[in-house]
Amino acid sequence: MKGFPTEERRSTIIWHMLDDRGLRDRLPIGWIGVDFYYHESIGSTNAEAIQLAESGAPHGTLVLADAQTAGKGRAGRRWITNPGTALAFSLILRPSNLGIDQWLILFGLGALSVAEALSEIGLQPEIKWPNDVLIDGKKVAGILVNSNWTGESVNYSVLGIGLNVSPEAIPDDAELDFPATSIGEALGRSINRTDLLIAILKKLKVLFQQVNSSDLSNAWQDRLAYLNQEVVVKKADGTVTGRLIGLTANGELKLIEKSGNETVIGYGDVSLRPIEGGEKRKHISSQ
Repeated sequence: MKGFPTEERRSTIIWHMLDDRGLRDRLPIGWIGVDFYYHESIGSTNAEAIQLAESGAPHGTLVLADAQTAGKGRAGRRWITNPGTALAFSLILRPSNLGIDQWLILFGLGALSVAEALSEIGLQPEIKWPNDVLIDGKKVAGILVNSNWTGESVNYSVLGIGLNVSPEAIPDDAELDFPATSIGEALGRSINRTDLLIAILKKLKVLFQQVNSSDLSNAWQDRLAYLNQEVVVKKADGTVTGRLIGLTANGELKLIEKSGNETVIGYGDVSLRPIEGGEKRKHISSQ
């Protein structure tokens, strides 16, 4: 990892502020951001986007905040965004042909969009299933999806993304459930948040076309952290250990237990961790 600037040098760095006017000049990106809401500070971009979706806001509506005071991660965990340090945004999606058994793929959509954008600036991100983006084994971004259904049809989904851009975005250790890092720490320099946001949205626009295709789940699988390693998955109803072998077409996790049985794990209040000292096995693609 590259060294991060000293405190003396850091005082001269401007962590580029989000510029509402500059963003509007660069939006929309296709269908993303035709309707765009910017807040200097908000409780939660996801909560705001859900309210807008309930009021009929269209597919592609974007909610962005410089600071977020009551953000939530998965399982209700806090995700606070301090001013000038991170990206926190939510996107309303109204996929016309997404089945109720396929909505997990939206986590892959968000995580892949972030990972591919970070790859273009020289980083090597991985995705910890189902919703975290890692750099050097530490969490740099989290994805949250809220969906509303009628029968088997989705009314809307809200895709929320939180990304640590500067070291100041990282909470105190006591608030972390997994080691964290930031883009600035990984790169050893500051980065323009507007440029990074636009790069992620461009990736998202392209990847959304693959939501109903195995191409998206395959790309997600290729970036999985701990692939072919021994892991433990803690669920509300128990713990499963085994070798992580990939994903189903809908984004569910596949494990091979010691018994040789294949187990498929869907979304829920789950915690995935590698088993320390566990064997890392060579990946063999199956057709």
